[in-house]
Amino acid sequence: MKKILLILLIIILGCIPPVLVLYFTFRSVDNNDVKKNINILFIGNSKTYYNNFPLMFVNMVNSSDYYKVNDYRVLISPGASLGEFNSYLRENEDLFLDIVGNKKIKYDYVVLQPQIKEAMEGFDQSSYDLSEFLVKNNNKDIKIIINSIWYKEENNIDNFRFDSGKIELNSFRACSNINRKLTKCSISKSGNCFYGLLNNTNNKIDLFAEDRLHPSKVGSYLMAYELYKKIYGDVDKINYYGDITREQALESKKKWIVDKGYLYNVDAIDFGVNYNNDSSKKISVFEKNTIDKIVKKYG
Repeated sequence: MKKILLILLIIILGCIPPVLVLYFTFRSVDNNDVKKNINILFIGNSKTYYNNFPLMFVNMVNSSDYYKVNDYRVLISPGASLGEFNSYLRENEDLFLDIVGNKKIKYDYVVLQPQIKEAMEGFDQSSYDLSEFLVKNNNKDIKIIINSIWYKEENNIDNFRFDSGKIELNSFRACSNINRKLTKCSISKSGNCFYGLLNNTNNKIDLFAEDRLHPSKVGSYLMAYELYKKIYGDVDKINYYGDITREQALESKKKWIVDKGYLYNVDAIDFGVNYNNDSSKKISVFEKNTIDKIVKKYG
């Protein structure tokens, strides 16, 4: 009996270190070596450009008196996968030069937005290859953040939870691969936060645009809030309500990378930075407070 207990104890002790290493590795992106001033690159598709999510995040950071985004760029293409972005960058040197700009920007973070199909089926290799390219050609210490999103709005909350959970699991696997072999990686749990709010029977906040697939303005705000938490940890410094001025929208267009001969994202960029009546509106105090609670619980 003692021999059996001893064997079990050895097995348990042998399993603890890898679990702890994995746990602290995933936490390290947002808790260790947080820089006050950062450069950040967004690579993604329509989930990224809807409501000018990148600018919303930048405004959120810069609204605090403590943190600041020095510079950012947005590389987007509607429906594009991470595998396609990897090919774009490796085959088109001019495109990469557009990303780093004349200042030869070194990015502290890159936010990867997987395509829905690859997010559902798994994207270990494509996310790794793209991250590897950025590590080798831009910054060996760049931190990767995978935005784990939702599939689509579901009438059945259990279906939404299953699909979003599957995407998050695939994101975890992809991130684990990057963590283990390349650089620090973390997951921004937007899909899980969406589920947390949708699962609230008292919820009166609409997270979806008219097509019920893409995020509404409040949905994009939630994504920015969760990303802020992933990088900085403490969301109590956020003093921003999602409003974008016309001047900011026009200025942000300079940050969106266009290559007419290679990417098919010109219309998407015009749509993403388009200033309309909804752009200048602030979300309500109730919406911000609700999102704050959801992100703290589910993010």
